[in-house]
Amino acid sequence: MLTPDHRPVGRAVVGADPDTVFVAVPGWAPARSGTPGYRPSEDYRVRLTLRNGHATVLGPVHMDNGVWGTTTSIDGAAVARVALIDAKGNEYCSARLPSSA
Repeated sequence: MLTPDHRPVGRAVVGADPDTVFVAVPGWAPARSGTPGYRPSEDYRVRLTLRNGHATVLGPVHMDNGVWGTTTSIDGAAVARVALIDAKGNEYCSARLPSSA
């Protein structure tokens, strides 16, 4: 996972059988409560962009200790990009995934 200014902050893993999504961002943390930029964890979402260009948003997600994961009905092999976003769609960090083909 890279921030918009290309700073590495973690990684995203998308699996198949079962279809899963895991996001780990130990190198990044939101601002503390009461400071500019603070967002409670309930504001986070994970946007999955598929290889066909369609996107779906999972969440809200809770980034406990910078880690979140779930099973999903989305074909893991079809996911091209994973992004951690806020409720308005602003992107905090993202990862492009290699093609499994």
